[in-house]
Amino acid sequence: MGYVTEIIEHKEQGTLVLAVIGRMDALSSPAFDRYLSECVSRGEKWLRIDLSGVDYISSAGLRSILVIAKQMKDEAGEVAFCGLNSAVEDMFRDTGIISILRIATEGKPVMKAPPLSDRQYAECFNVFKQISTEWTAIRNWLNDKFILSLRDRTSLDILSVGSGTGDFDLMLMRLLSRKVPVMSYVALDPNEDHNRLFQKGFEKSEMETVSLRIIPSVFREDVLEGTFDVIHLTHCLYYVEDRKQAIRLALTRLNPGGSLLVFHQTPIGINEIQRTFMRQVKGDENENFSSRDIMNIFNELGIQFTFDIIISDLDVTDCIERNQQGRLLLNFFMESDLDKIDEFMRDKIVATMKEISQQRQGRHYMFHPGGIFWVKKD
Repeated sequence: MGYVTEIIEHKEQGTLVLAVIGRMDALSSPAFDRYLSECVSRGEKWLRIDLSGVDYISSAGLRSILVIAKQMKDEAGEVAFCGLNSAVEDMFRDTGIISILRIATEGKPVMKAPPLSDRQYAECFNVFKQISTEWTAIRNWLNDKFILSLRDRTSLDILSVGSGTGDFDLMLMRLLSRKVPVMSYVALDPNEDHNRLFQKGFEKSEMETVSLRIIPSVFREDVLEGTFDVIHLTHCLYYVEDRKQAIRLALTRLNPGGSLLVFHQTPIGINEIQRTFMRQVKGDENENFSSRDIMNIFNELGIQFTFDIIISDLDVTDCIERNQQGRLLLNFFMESDLDKIDEFMRDKIVATMKEISQQRQGRHYMFHPGGIFWVKKD
């Protein structure tokens, strides 16, 4: 990186809003200076510079900030800065320039996009599966580490929390069936569309040694009976209101010697986009939850665990090319119907995604490693 990849502009009630995406350093600042000078030359008097997409600012970037602030004052205009993340705000405070700049406080979100319906989520998730290498990486981890630990088991009782369309569970069933003769499988998911797809996929698989029961519910103590040898929570804790209680409940339903597996996103990849835009898009950040937060919960509860990171990428070319598939992917990443927000915000999200992606053979790939927590109950 090392340069500002894009500056996006639009007008809001006479104010020119500029969203800066990338870094502001010695390499990028000259381009920023030229862009702002052109804006002033064409008569713009009121500017708001959105720095929510800036992940780093150096002394050269600070100089550019001060130059435009002074220039606008000399032109009897005004410039305000908004969207400061913690790193940029700390830099402003440490250098003292925050006291001489106008910082616009963001009260309400730019646009509160509606959540996806069950059917919309299922459609978006299906597109996401096609662009991720994570499932292959998880399958390899299960084969190389987890399944080898199941010695001489003749049966397993398994609970899947947030089973979704069942793709992960069907893969796990196939892998386990090579080693374990009989399996009883319980799956929890409140999304009826997902459950129908899971049931259909299971019937098509013809795995006669596995019994499957799908319960259309969130993870609650009163909807479960018995205990389990394996419980896994696969990319579902984003949507759980009390995550700590969910982990406690899972451990209480685990048999001695059983395993709790939690598969979740790390702070790298999609979570970077969510940290920047989730509050502005949805009005809250409840689903902005990464493996770092899960690690904190385990530590608070005094639970011993092992943690692995698996390497995976997302092909986000469709997002950057802004086609129909890309629209569905953006909806999935932000857990919202982004058709209901303004184009400026969508442009900012896409530009930030492009900034953190790498281009290979004409395609854009976003590094999106996954985290795996493994708890073995004594």
